[in-house]
This record gives sequence, structure tokens and C-alpha cells, in this order.
Amino acid sequence: MKLTATLILLLGTTFTLHAQTFYTFTGEGGSGNWNLASNWDPQGVPGPGDVAFIPDRPPNRIFDVWLTSNVTVGKLIVGRDNTFSLNSYSLTLQQGGSMAEGSRLQFGSNSAVIVAADSFVVRGEVLLSNGGRIAGTGLFINRGRLYTPGAPGGQSATIAGHLINYGTVEVFSGSAWYFVS
Repeated sequence: MKLTATLILLLGTTFTLHAQTFYTFTGEGGSGNWNLASNWDPQGVPGPGDVAFIPDRPPNRIFDVWLTSNVTVGKLIVGRDNTFSLNSYSLTLQQGGSMAEGSRLQFGSNSAVIVAADSFVVRGEVLLSNGGRIAGTGLFINRGRLYTPGAPGGQSATIAGHLINYGTVEVFSGSAWYFVS
């Protein structure tokens, strides 16, 4: 009797499943614009819940990618020798991700990386300046070089999330970091 009641309850329950798509950056659109659907395989722009993969940069290919709006994606995986530029936008990672050695993450004016869960492990170089911000409840793990260059008038960065450093951190003269909770 209990088994029958349980089966009826389960059959009467509605489940909503969201498909996760694995997108690979190809650069076939002719630029590094993240929001250009023809740059991805399958064609489309990765969004919440999706995995965005930028493979190791092959010779004679453009795999330097930049944002032209705020982006939320499930997970980001960036291969070797690529540059990922936030410009003046925010990148929210729902499930973290990674950047390989030889890769570079560039913060633009007041841009942010928000690690919502899990961890984002960067083994390359992070140029954290121009009011850039690391935030979120997930972990931002530096295993490469994280730096803020000095500049006339100063450069600043804000750490409003969990930063774990296993690499090198450099804050040059004329720059400042702010830590907030």
C-alpha cells in the first residue's frame, strides 16, 4: 500500500529539467566577441547553466575573447594562450571554471568576476585594475600571477569575495586593493 501511494505521489509530481549545453568557441564569426552567436559551436551564445569552452589557441587563430555586455554562464573553461577581456562588464560564473597556464584575464573599468559557487582556478595571469572586482560566494583561486599595475592617479581593485592565492600577487606603487565583506 505504501509503495502504491509513493508511486502515485511521484507520478503526480511535475519535474522541471534544464538542459546544459556545452559551447566551444571557434572564432568563426571573425572576431573575439563573446556575444556573436557564429563564434560558438553549436551556434548560439552560452548562458546560465551552460559550459563555455575556449580551447587552447592554435596558430593563426583568434581566440582572444571579450565581453560586450554582462554575462552569466554556468562554467567557463579557458585553454592556453588566450586572453579573456571583461572590458567594462561583469562575468558571473554559476559553477566556477578554470583558465590554463599562458592565459590572461583582463579586468576593464569597474568590471567584475563573480564566482557564485564552486571555484574559478586561474593558472595564467590576471590583470586586476581599473576598479576591477572579484566577488561572490565561490572561490577565486590564483595559481598564476595576479597583479595591479601602478599608474599616475592610481589603480584600484576590490576583493569582495573569497580569494585564495597559491601563486604570485603584485600590487605596484600607486595602486590599492580594498577588501570588503
